[in-house]
Amino acid sequence: MKPQLGDAVYDLTGWRKLHPSGEHWIDRFAERDATDVMAAFHSDDAFDRLKTLPVVKGKAGVEPDDVTKNYRAFRKELVRG
Repeated sequence: MKPQLGDAVYDLTGWRKLHPSGEHWIDRFAERDATDVMAAFHSDDAFDRLKTLPVVKGKAGVEPDDVTKNYRAFRKELVRG
């Protein structure tokens, strides 16, 4: 179970069964970019926990499309404002 979150890919195999909303969410985003889902539905505590989980070596393999890039820029402005 290795979703991309930002510029990193995480190995969530050990966290999968502990995910509060169910392991199906981890499964759904395996090998996919889960950056926006993480930002939309997770607390600061969840981001702190993410820092303790293993990062897979190597470059993230999912390149966001233009719509996703624009959404992320817009969201960053909203959060900043």
